[in-house]
Amino acid sequence: MKNYLLISIMTLVVFAACKPGHKKEAQRKAAMETDTVISIPAHTVNVYYFHGDKPCTTCQTVGNATKETVMKYFADSVNVHFIDVNINRRPNRKLARYYHITNTSIVIAGREGYDNLTKEAFDYAVKEPEKFQGLLKETIMQREEYNR
Repeated sequence: MKNYLLISIMTLVVFAACKPGHKKEAQRKAAMETDTVISIPAHTVNVYYFHGDKPCTTCQTVGNATKETVMKYFADSVNVHFIDVNINRRPNRKLARYYHITNTSIVIAGREGYDNLTKEAFDYAVKEPEKFQGLLKETIMQREEYNR
């Protein structure tokens, strides 16, 4: 009797776990994640500052220098946007994967591609902020011109 009861319970568990809806739901979620394309409107340049939950002092300096540059040179532009992205938050993970981001990064993105200025940001933002601002400004302007 005990064996019969045990076999019955195991059979119910197996059938419950293999519900047809589970497979379709998993496939739908996977398709949503892989088929999503990051779409940027024409004439728009997004300046992304990617970071984690607790960015270090240098990472914060890079983010602040990037934001200050965008606000200083492109405050009147409706086409250039500074976007602060915490890569540890679930809604932002897809965007980070799209740009292959795993750590603090600076990405200038337009409709036809993007530039990753992370290396330059860490090279210049702390010790030579004017040089970084000039490089960032030039990259944004080139990306903006390319998008026209």
